[in-house]
Amino acid sequence: MFNKIANIGILKDNSSGRAGYLVAEKSVARRRKKEKGNKDSITFSPAALFLTEVKWGLSGVDYSSESQIKFDFNIEEINFKLTLDFNEFYKTSHQVVWVSKDIFRKETRKRHSLKILVRKPSIRLFEKFPPFPVPGIASVFRRVEKMNIKSEFYKYESLALHSLLDGLEYEIYEDFKKIFFVIYSFIDKLDKYDLNHMYVFPNNNMDNILIEKVLVKDEH
Repeated sequence: MFNKIANIGILKDNSSGRAGYLVAEKSVARRRKKEKGNKDSITFSPAALFLTEVKWGLSGVDYSSESQIKFDFNIEEINFKLTLDFNEFYKTSHQVVWVSKDIFRKETRKRHSLKILVRKPSIRLFEKFPPFPVPGIASVFRRVEKMNIKSEFYKYESLALHSLLDGLEYEIYEDFKKIFFVIYSFIDKLDKYDLNHMYVFPNNNMDNILIEKVLVKDEH
């Protein structure tokens, strides 16, 4: 079964000077010849096209599990990783998202990573979604950089983590809402997992955005 999409991103078309998109049409065509009737092969192209139109730098999507789908993608210079588990998907209000960015200082490169709990917005599906920046999330990383963290902080270890979100909660959540709408629409186009359109997730007293952990690592 064709269960993975990897390395779909923006490429440079040297012959025309325009940006082109790797949609893996040739790969799909070859696999269709070998796997006629395979549902994943048929749905791969529309799903991939949808993500390239949003201009995500996609490192990979793994939906080999019957109950989980894993995403690894970039928006501008920020990396996002998350796993949707459909055994718990409709029962929980929040989703764990790892968000990372590399910071260059002189001859060193440090990866700043945030473990964030995000309230899942209601499920909305779109045929198309325009490219969008993530200014709120980018602002958080600028604050993290100024904190000059040496290794890691957890939410219960430092009051400084609370200051990362001051005045940015709304903007950050708007960034994540768009991200989730794209993810929902992509999953719908895979036609592998059932999505309940307009479903509203359980409500609780938690904030929309919670930073669980900040991790800083040297990259070589």
